[in-house]
Formats: sequence, structure tokens, C-alpha cells
Amino acid sequence: MGVDDGQRDKVLADVESLLMQIGRMAGSVHHGPAAASGFTPTQFMMLVWLAKRRDPAPMSELAEAMGISMAGATGVVDRLVHAGAVCRQRNDDDRRQVLVELTEQGRERIDWARHERFLRFRHLTEGIPIADLEALTRILTVIVDSVRHESGGAPAAGSGPA
Repeated sequence: MGVDDGQRDKVLADVESLLMQIGRMAGSVHHGPAAASGFTPTQFMMLVWLAKRRDPAPMSELAEAMGISMAGATGVVDRLVHAGAVCRQRNDDDRRQVLVELTEQGRERIDWARHERFLRFRHLTEGIPIADLEALTRILTVIVDSVRHESGGAPAAGSGPA
């Protein structure tokens, strides 16, 4: 291990620590608007995931994407149906399969929360020069691509811009 390796390891430890801090603090940035709109973090993530789809999602796929059990997903969906944010229907081709999709009200609420989240993030980063933000974007993209490659190409639930 050369001198550069020791320096690189120290910098990587600093980067890892900062990313962990950002992850912990992201709740206040990302989930504040979700809570203001009446959603829990899990409900918000589920709505964001559903908003990215064109078609209704099978309940099993939704549970897998959220990293929760079918029973857990059913409970979250029950609360979202009660809130008018999603609707459930049976698959016409396979009546055993339950499909979930956003309602218009759910789409409006998630769009509002995503916009509020963006405004908060923009405020937090307003002092950073655009060139630094572009460099950060390139670096984070490389990290995300590495994680996706390492995990077999499947991004984690809620990953990517929401």
C-alpha cells in the first residue's frame, strides 16, 4: 500500500461518513413535505414509485420494490386507499392478482410534495456554484451506477430522482 493509498483511504472514509450523514439528514429534507401532505415516509416512497409507472402495479411487485412483505404492503395500500391516494383493482386476466395505481388526487398530492421537496433542496444548495453541482452529479452518478452494477442492476426502492 503506497502513500497515495493511505491518503485515498482517508478521503474515502471522509466521503463515506458524509454520505451517511446526508442519508440520516435526508429525512428532514425529503420527508418533511411528505409529512406535510399527510404521508408517512413509506407511503411517500410507495406513491413516488407508483407515480413513475404508466400501468397499475401488481401488489407483489410493489411489495418487492418497497422491500416489505405482502402483508406490510397491503397495510400501507389500505391506508392509501382510505386517504384517496390509490385505488385497487383485480387483474382482468388473473383475478387472483391485485393491481394498485395512483388516483388523480394521489398524483396531485405526490406532485405537490415532490415540488416542495425540490424547493427545500434548492434552498439548501443555493450557495453551491453550478460547476460544483454538476461535478457532484457526475460523481454521484458513478457511485449509483457502481451500486447498481454490484447489486445485479436492480436499483433500490426509491432510488433515482423522484
